[in-house]
Amino acid sequence: KFESTVHRAMEDKKQSVYSNTNGVPYSNGKNLHMEVGRGDLANRIITVGAESRALIISSFLDSTPSFTFTRSSRGFTTYSGYYKGVFVSIVAIGMGPSMMDFFVRESRAVVDGPMAIIRFGTCGGITTSSSEGSIVVASDGSGFIVRNPSYFAYNYDDNSKSDDATKVLAPYLFHKVAPADKNLSNVVEIELRKLIDHHRVVKGLNVTAESFYSSQGRIDDAFDDCN
Repeated sequence: KFESTVHRAMEDKKQSVYSNTNGVPYSNGKNLHMEVGRGDLANRIITVGAESRALIISSFLDSTPSFTFTRSSRGFTTYSGYYKGVFVSIVAIGMGPSMMDFFVRESRAVVDGPMAIIRFGTCGGITTSSSEGSIVVASDGSGFIVRNPSYFAYNYDDNSKSDDATKVLAPYLFHKVAPADKNLSNVVEIELRKLIDHHRVVKGLNVTAESFYSSQGRIDDAFDDCN
């Protein structure tokens, strides 16, 4: 059983004017994209990409009290309830850093006190130290790769074809690694090793990209990605 608070654009008539448009916008006490307000989210959150994965994880929540379910018109799905008596939330946010930015900022805006957020997803790897099916705890932090639009200006700007500055630009920018929270990473690793074969739990570095295709080095003859 769960209480449904599904919000869709055609079903939930919002105020015509949002409040706090220079910060996190609100309407009817809910933030704009996740459509959650104070009390709707826990301080402990598991975030995933796919709504189907959030549904599976939500099946582990306590049956009582009933948990809440919110599907926003902007692609966010939130389950909030109790796991062994502890208030937790599971949020499906889709893919990419833009959706993560929406999620982190709008969650922080409606939750008081410290927060613990764990992203649970799937990804490819470029190392032989972990096999397929391993669970990698990003204890070494996370890097970030973005496509450099200025490098590709020669496709649409005649001046860039002979611009020496453009020629020396890199097609992709590699940013410095952001460190992980050591305490949270250690707890995640220890608890995972209790539940599954400890050989399947490894520590490593996560590198995220702004794009599933170009910034991750995939080859597509239909696009000029310089991969």
